[in-house]
Amino acid sequence: MGLPDEKRVLKACGRARRVIIYAYGGSAVPLWWAGMSSRLRRLSNLSVL
Repeated sequence: MGLPDEKRVLKACGRARRVIIYAYGGSAVPLWWAGMSSRLRRLSNLSVL
């Protein structure tokens, strides 16, 4: 939940069958996703809401 860093997301995706991130933080969410999307799109077991 929130806006996790890349290391935490990769760790979760390596351990879990499915990972769902509920992104919240107001105007920070689009900025966070812009910086992370290119690195996280390759993770097939990750969903970002």
